[in-house]
Amino acid sequence: MRSFATDPRVLIIGYGNTLRGDDGLGRVVAVELGHTMDPSVVRVIDCHQLTPDLSEPLSKARLAIFVDAREGSPPGDIECDKLTIESCNNSDLVHHLTPQRLLAISKALYGSKPEAYAFSVGGEEWGYCETLSPKVQAAVPVLIGWIERLIATTADHTIGACHA
Repeated sequence: MRSFATDPRVLIIGYGNTLRGDDGLGRVVAVELGHTMDPSVVRVIDCHQLTPDLSEPLSKARLAIFVDAREGSPPGDIECDKLTIESCNNSDLVHHLTPQRLLAISKALYGSKPEAYAFSVGGEEWGYCETLSPKVQAAVPVLIGWIERLIATTADHTIGACHA
C-alpha cells in the first residue's frame, strides 16, 4: 500500500453506463484522461457507478473531480459545480450515492475529504447505444480542457474554480 505522501494529489472519477448512450460520458472522459495524465499526479477511476469503497482513495486526494452526464439540460452544455458535503444517512446509500454523499463518507471514515468539483454534460441519447450523441461527443474535448485547466491550478497549491 502506498503512503499518503506518494498518492496522486488529484483523483478523477468518471462514471456512467456505457451501454446507455450519453450516460457513458463520464467513463469516456476518464479513459481519455487516463491516457494523457501523469499518474504520479492524477489517479483516474472509470466506474459504472459511485460506491462507498471510493471513499478511501477520495480521502487521500487534494482535489477530486467527478465526471458524469446530466439529464434536463441542453445536450452538450457543460456545467461545473463546486461540491460540499451533504448530510448522509445509511438509508440513502442503498439506491443512489451522489458525489456529495461520497465526500461525507470519506470525511466520516477517514477524517478527510478533498476539495471537489462535479463536471457534467447535458445528454440527449439515453437508450441502448454504445456511442455518445454528436452534441455530447463534441463537448468531450472542451470538457477535457476545462478539467486540465482546473488541475493545472493545483500546481501552486491553489485550487481554482471552474472556468470556460
